[in-house]
Amino acid sequence: MQRKLTLWRLTWSHACGTYWQAQRACDDITAESWLGIYQRDEPNATYRLAHKAPRIATGDESRALHPATF
Repeated sequence: MQRKLTLWRLTWSHACGTYWQAQRACDDITAESWLGIYQRDEPNATYRLAHKAPRIATGDESRALHPATF
């Protein structure tokens, strides 16, 4: 049975602050492939695979990219 995962990108905006933005819904078979594709396209961005949005940890603010940098 395939599990559904979401690929999340750490980002920030003036309105929302720092948050995890959903980029793509995938399953556990293709998730690592999609992660590699997104990381090659944006090597400075922080990505995570998870069922729900990860928690914002201490220090995440310094790694978050503004959406205008897509």
